[in-house]
Amino acid sequence: LINLFINNGMYHAALQFTEDGFFNVTSAKELFMKKAEILFMLGKYTPAELITDMLLSARPDSPELQYIKGMIFSEREDDKNAVRWLKNAASGDPTIHKFASALADKYFDMGELGNALEYYTRAVELDEKDVMSFKRRAIIYKTQGDNEAAVRDIERAAELDPEDAETYLIIGDILKNMSPEEMPEEFRAKVDTDVIDRRIRGNSGDKSGSGSGEEQEFAEDAGGEYDEDGEAGGKSVEETDVMDGSKAAAGGAAGERKDAEADEGAGEGKKSAGGRPPM
Repeated sequence: LINLFINNGMYHAALQFTEDGFFNVTSAKELFMKKAEILFMLGKYTPAELITDMLLSARPDSPELQYIKGMIFSEREDDKNAVRWLKNAASGDPTIHKFASALADKYFDMGELGNALEYYTRAVELDEKDVMSFKRRAIIYKTQGDNEAAVRDIERAAELDPEDAETYLIIGDILKNMSPEEMPEEFRAKVDTDVIDRRIRGNSGDKSGSGSGEEQEFAEDAGGEYDEDGEAGGKSVEETDVMDGSKAAAGGAAGERKDAEADEGAGEGKKSAGGRPPM
């Protein structure tokens, strides 16, 4: 029942049931561990850390406690200690998805994409429905120039969550750097390759004097306008391009998964970084 409350974001109810349980069990260690998790998710990092440290003194090799400790350091933006504790957890029990995904998230936020790729791969092996790991691995593949692998991962993310708008931004970011011949057949069938060819010619300087009706429609779709002489004006196609995946890796990573700064005691109802509650 406690886990059910946590999974539904009912952290105060989970905390109440946890504390009630202290009076009904002989050993309260597991309940203390659960309480530390709940306090962390509520943004109460100091009491969560106190309980975690108390339990670690008796169980220093517990991957679950190492994970909670690492997440607390992560929220405090202490990257070095966050990686140390999260890596201990992921090594201590490599079969637990949340340990792998949390470490991958931390590496991604730090811009260490090679390490992030390793643990995102483990994460999707442990949970084939992990949309966020598929999206972020696609960004890494795109940054590394492996468009085929990037498309494969982002397609999987779209299948798992077709309502996620960010997925389609990433798709657009990947496709904008591919020629029609390089695009997967399923995407090429949905794209007006003549328009793409005109864009390529336009970028190379081969432009006609005035825009046809179809070209004008393309320019308007891209956010531009035509002046009285039929020349494209306003915003260029490049100005309307979606965010670059490598920029997302370097600068936008933290924003994808954090709702707010990790202020002590100010995170009522807040989930852990990355929207992955520690359960």
